[in-house]
Amino acid sequence: MKPTGQQLVITRRGGAASFDGNALPTITIREQGCSSWNVSPNGRPEYGTVKVPYIDQNTGRQRTKSFETGLEGPSRNVRHVRH
Repeated sequence: MKPTGQQLVITRRGGAASFDGNALPTITIREQGCSSWNVSPNGRPEYGTVKVPYIDQNTGRQRTKSFETGLEGPSRNVRHVRH
Protein backbone atom coordinates (compact mmCIF):
# COMPACT_ATOMS: atom_id res chain seq x y z
CA MET A 1 0.00 0.00 0.00
CA LYS A 2 1.05 3.58 -0.52
CA PRO A 3 -0.69 6.76 0.59
CA THR A 4 -1.93 8.85 -2.32
CA GLY A 5 -3.94 11.92 -1.45
CA GLN A 6 -6.61 10.79 0.99
CA GLN A 7 -6.41 7.11 -0.05
CA LEU A 8 -4.16 4.09 0.41
CA VAL A 9 -3.28 2.46 -2.92
CA ILE A 10 -2.42 -1.24 -2.97
CA THR A 11 0.46 -2.13 -5.32
CA ARG A 12 2.67 -5.15 -5.88
CA ARG A 13 5.50 -5.56 -3.42
CA GLY A 14 8.27 -3.13 -4.40
CA GLY A 15 5.96 -1.28 -6.81
CA ALA A 16 5.39 1.83 -4.71
CA ALA A 17 7.41 4.74 -6.05
CA SER A 18 7.13 8.50 -5.79
CA PHE A 19 6.66 10.70 -8.86
CA ASP A 20 10.45 10.96 -9.26
CA GLY A 21 10.92 7.17 -9.12
CA ASN A 22 12.29 6.86 -5.59
CA ALA A 23 10.95 4.03 -3.45
CA LEU A 24 8.40 5.07 -0.84
CA PRO A 25 8.97 4.02 2.77
CA THR A 26 7.05 1.09 4.24
CA ILE A 27 4.16 2.09 6.51
CA THR A 28 3.02 -0.28 9.26
CA ILE A 29 -0.58 0.09 10.42
CA ARG A 30 -1.27 -1.52 13.78
CA GLU A 31 -4.65 -2.37 15.24
CA GLN A 32 -4.19 -0.01 18.19
CA GLY A 33 -3.55 2.84 15.75
CA CYS A 34 -6.94 2.42 14.05
CA SER A 35 -10.36 3.01 15.53
CA SER A 36 -12.07 1.70 12.38
CA TRP A 37 -11.36 1.01 8.72
CA ASN A 38 -13.05 -0.09 5.54
CA VAL A 39 -11.86 -1.14 2.09
CA SER A 40 -13.54 -0.01 -1.11
CA PRO A 41 -11.75 -1.47 -4.13
CA ASN A 42 -11.77 1.11 -6.90
CA GLY A 43 -10.17 -0.37 -9.99
CA ARG A 44 -9.77 1.28 -13.32
CA PRO A 45 -13.00 2.40 -14.94
CA GLU A 46 -14.58 0.06 -17.47
CA TYR A 47 -15.71 1.34 -20.84
CA GLY A 48 -18.25 -0.24 -23.18
CA THR A 49 -16.91 1.51 -26.28
CA VAL A 50 -13.57 3.10 -27.13
CA LYS A 51 -13.55 5.78 -29.84
CA VAL A 52 -10.19 6.44 -31.50
CA PRO A 53 -9.43 9.26 -33.95
CA TYR A 54 -7.10 8.62 -36.87
CA ILE A 55 -6.02 10.36 -40.07
CA ASP A 56 -7.44 8.86 -43.26
CA GLN A 57 -4.38 8.56 -45.52
CA ASN A 58 -6.47 8.91 -48.69
CA THR A 59 -8.29 12.13 -47.77
CA GLY A 60 -6.01 13.60 -45.08
CA ARG A 61 -9.06 14.07 -42.84
CA GLN A 62 -9.53 12.97 -39.28
CA ARG A 63 -11.95 10.06 -38.84
CA THR A 64 -13.12 8.17 -35.76
CA LYS A 65 -13.26 4.40 -35.32
CA SER A 66 -15.31 2.81 -32.52
CA PHE A 67 -14.43 -0.47 -30.84
CA GLU A 68 -16.75 -2.46 -28.56
CA THR A 69 -14.93 -3.80 -25.50
CA GLY A 70 -17.51 -6.35 -24.39
CA LEU A 71 -17.74 -4.57 -21.00
CA GLU A 72 -20.53 -2.45 -19.61
CA GLY A 73 -19.89 1.23 -19.17
CA PRO A 74 -19.70 4.59 -20.93
CA SER A 75 -17.71 5.45 -24.04
CA ARG A 76 -14.04 6.46 -23.80
CA ASN A 77 -12.78 8.97 -26.33
CA VAL A 78 -9.04 8.77 -27.00
CA ARG A 79 -7.97 12.38 -27.51
CA HIS A 80 -4.66 12.25 -29.36
CA VAL A 81 -4.10 11.12 -32.90
CA ARG A 82 -0.89 9.10 -33.34
CA HIS A 83 0.89 9.39 -36.68
